[in-house]
Amino acid sequence: MDEFTRSDERKSGQMLKGRAGLDELMKLAQQKDCPFDGIVIYDTSRFGRNLTDGLGMTDILKYYGIFLFFTTHDLDSRDKNFRKLFITYASQDEDYCADIADRVHRAQRGAALKGNASSGRTYGYKNIAIPSADGTRWRNGRVAVDGVRREIIPEEAAVINRIFEMYAGGLGQQAISIKLNEEGVPSTMKAYGHPASLWCTPTIANILRNTKYIGINTWNKSKVVRNPIEQRKESHKRPESEWEVIAVPEWRIVSDDLWNSVVREIANRQGRAGRKKGGLNRTEASRKYIASGLLHCLCGRTFVAFHTLRGGVRYACAGWRIGKCTNNISILLTILESQMLQAISECVRDSALRDKLASEYCEQMVSHWNECEAQTQKITATGDDLRERRQNLLKKVDNIVDALQDDGRNPHLTKRLKGIEKELVAIDEDLQTASQVVTPPLSEDQAKELVTRKLAAIDAALKQPPEVVKQILARHIDTLLMKPVETPEGLRYEMTGEIRLFAAGDPDHVLLEGSLKRTCKQYTPLSFPLRASLITRAEEWGRKGGGPPRPVYRSKAEVPRVPELAA
Repeated sequence: MDEFTRSDERKSGQMLKGRAGLDELMKLAQQKDCPFDGIVIYDTSRFGRNLTDGLGMTDILKYYGIFLFFTTHDLDSRDKNFRKLFITYASQDEDYCADIADRVHRAQRGAALKGNASSGRTYGYKNIAIPSADGTRWRNGRVAVDGVRREIIPEEAAVINRIFEMYAGGLGQQAISIKLNEEGVPSTMKAYGHPASLWCTPTIANILRNTKYIGINTWNKSKVVRNPIEQRKESHKRPESEWEVIAVPEWRIVSDDLWNSVVREIANRQGRAGRKKGGLNRTEASRKYIASGLLHCLCGRTFVAFHTLRGGVRYACAGWRIGKCTNNISILLTILESQMLQAISECVRDSALRDKLASEYCEQMVSHWNECEAQTQKITATGDDLRERRQNLLKKVDNIVDALQDDGRNPHLTKRLKGIEKELVAIDEDLQTASQVVTPPLSEDQAKELVTRKLAAIDAALKQPPEVVKQILARHIDTLLMKPVETPEGLRYEMTGEIRLFAAGDPDHVLLEGSLKRTCKQYTPLSFPLRASLITRAEEWGRKGGGPPRPVYRSKAEVPRVPELAA
């Protein structure tokens, strides 16, 4: 029995995500050979504290013939009144959570109005419990507390003041985070017990805007909301009318003069570089950035596009942008895309590559065809035995069904019935395989013609509008690694990756009517390497000649027709 005992300790019942124990039981219950007939739970609140999720799970278990039994209420899902009673108890569990949330919110407001801490640890302070004045003790014997006060940590306060001074002196958030990481200054996350974390620009931005450092606590700015789609909690901003601003002078770390200098500097920089963030799909123009989502740095993070103060768009490592990567080499979008498209075009036009892919394709198809032939012959030789075995199993099914109708629910018979059904499915699949006609594989000439057509389709697609090129490349390429290297000619990016010959969604990759002539990707995951050395500096690119320009279309009528990727 202990084999199927599951629990989700310290997990909220308000969401399904993260409850590994319950998720495993639900998956086992949906198997054809489920090892149990029912699930016993202490209380409905342990099953979940969200009525919608709870009802959905009970319906799934009912469909698969698995019963639920809650010991506290003696509630059995096999009873006719189960659903009505379950809704009543689950509604009470849901209301209990809402009541607890209201109580916690009121307690936090009271603590904030008293000038105490109403939340967890904040960088720059440590939380000190305030013992109860009357010496009251909790059930576990510990002295009760009347609240939690914040006390300044001098070492962290010095780092905070230094961050404000560096920003007011002209350094950016990214430069500050890089400097602190280079000096080995413990980050905010290290203070919270995460030693591997580094400083990053969002952390610097939050520190520069935290009014606690000038002795002002702005409480009730956000609320926690449950996302029913992604099954996670999210922080949503409250309207300013609900905020409460409380003065707490003893929290002050930064002087008013330094704070005001930073506020002015933030306003000035936002005015000068309002469009600097850029990014994938943030604007209509960014949807045409064909390399977005494909490029990855050695640190593991993706390359992102951003606007520069000069008006151009550049690509750089997202980790460097937030101060977590030392790769500070950026490359203009136009230079990157021209070289990347040219490299892909030259690669797919290579006749040696075409012959190599065609040869690999033939070998894999012949190998698969031989396996199918051998399997078919093996099943054909034992076909009479399989059909006889099938008839015997069907008779056993009829006998078990009759027994269940006479005796009612029997766990052993039910388990036996599921095993027979599984064996019948396997026999039917074998007999169906034996009846299929396996078409001979493609000839070498046919394979070469198919590969040539696919490579030509990729090459033709590169001449389409940027939006089309972006979609097609995403179907053929997962990742392109960007490695900065020093060469005699100057600094370069070495771009490497794999290109799939058969893209996702390509009609040729589906096996239809047993014809191997229509089978490509399913049994032959053909891909070929891409390697290119990319110029990073605009002046060197200009000396080279600039490469083919990106197409510009003034009207829809000028846009060429997208080539067919299949025959």
